Amino acid sequence: MDIFVVLGAGYLATWVMLFYRTYFICVRMIQIESPNSIILKYRMLHAIFFVLALGIITLPLIKVAFSDEIRKRFCIGYVNAILEK
Repeated sequence: MDIFVVLGAGYLATWVMLFYRTYFICVRMIQIESPNSIILKYRMLHAIFFVLALGIITLPLIKVAFSDEIRKRFCIGYVNAILEK
């Protein structure tokens, strides 16, 4: 039973770390690239969807939480996908 608590805590900590290490960078990049983007108008809704999506795909994104180079590539790819570039 204790192993599930440890695994759950690790998953939750990685999820929170992914959000705080990527969300604000992505929003800043969107502000620079497209200041009139709908993402910026509905920032809270975007944050909720971002958190939920990260919760689903946390395991494949573990490297993003710990590597600055991979995080940079993830943020660039995410912003390009959101802005359809």
